[in-house]
Amino acid sequence: MNSVIQPNTQSRTWSERTEGYTNDAIFKEGSDLFKLVALARPTWSDICLDIGTGAGHTAAMLAKGTGRVLGLDPAEGMVRSAMETHAGVGNLEFAYGFAHDTGVPNDSFDLITVRHAAHHFSNVPSFLKEVSRVLKPGGRVVIADEVTPNPEVDEWFDALERLRDPSHHRAYMMREWREYVNQSGLTWVVGDSETKLHIDVNSWLARANLSHEDRAAVYEHFLIASPEERSALKIKFEGNTAMSFKLPVGIMLITKPFDDM
Repeated sequence: MNSVIQPNTQSRTWSERTEGYTNDAIFKEGSDLFKLVALARPTWSDICLDIGTGAGHTAAMLAKGTGRVLGLDPAEGMVRSAMETHAGVGNLEFAYGFAHDTGVPNDSFDLITVRHAAHHFSNVPSFLKEVSRVLKPGGRVVIADEVTPNPEVDEWFDALERLRDPSHHRAYMMREWREYVNQSGLTWVVGDSETKLHIDVNSWLARANLSHEDRAAVYEHFLIASPEERSALKIKFEGNTAMSFKLPVGIMLITKPFDDM
């Protein structure tokens, strides 16, 4: 398949992060990836779209059991890395594109996946509108993304994510996702936030290419976590240094209704 990359001058930061996201085990083989694929139930007749594909691991997994997969990402460096990493996969293509403006025709895909990308979306209704446009009637959408476990930790968790990565927009709560889906005209089928990813704080910060000062600010923010916040995210410390935490991941299956007869 031919792949197209267009210039993206605003994605330099993410392009510089390609190595960490290409090689990190969480993205290559995290438990949420296998749960996403099991929920998606891909078939060889499916044409699939992976939005915010990053290094392409989800798209490559789908390609093992589907007819064709297109992975889209707004960062040129990520697209190039994905193309190089998965160069031998014949039914897999990568291209430059945005979640709210994919540039693909109406009713094009049987299955759409979004993994570890939606918390960067500034306008979820716009994203879901685009999903509805490009998904075939009866098609499926599977989203796996970090979520805020409860309202009590929302403010602290949001500040933590923004300190690490200013491009973070929001880790939505599962009830917020369901509300957005219900308002979009798509159909919520099932979803839960039972999956918890073990995050090594040092590796997590290394992927973000933070300065020494910014890393220090993140570590300081861990220290001010309340007992409720430490418990909700299972934060582990060695002395005054946060070593790890459990990241809650919401995984949800959504469908597009068939056209009225």
